[in-house]
Amino acid sequence: MRRIYKKKQFVIYETKSSGYIVQNILMDGFAHTHLESFGTAKRVVCLSLAKKVPQNLSFYVLISLRRVNTDEKYLEKINQVLENHQKKQRYVNQQQQNLASKRK
Repeated sequence: MRRIYKKKQFVIYETKSSGYIVQNILMDGFAHTHLESFGTAKRVVCLSLAKKVPQNLSFYVLISLRRVNTDEKYLEKINQVLENHQKKQRYVNQQQQNLASKRK
């Protein structure tokens, strides 16, 4: 594991398994999260520093943000967006669904 990026209290490591680890060095223990791409890892760092939580983030990235931050107000924002993700229901066209079930 080698360090490839550092910005303030966040460090990004590249792992041997072609993934990335984002660590907050100010948190107790080895507070970190695993991500597949360097771009996503860097985005987690930038969003954390700016204390922003876009509504269009994936569930996994939101969890990653939560794992590497300690600011209570920021964690509240993240949790609100996570709740919205869980409440969203997918739209299903009932006519299409009925036609598909009749064809079976």
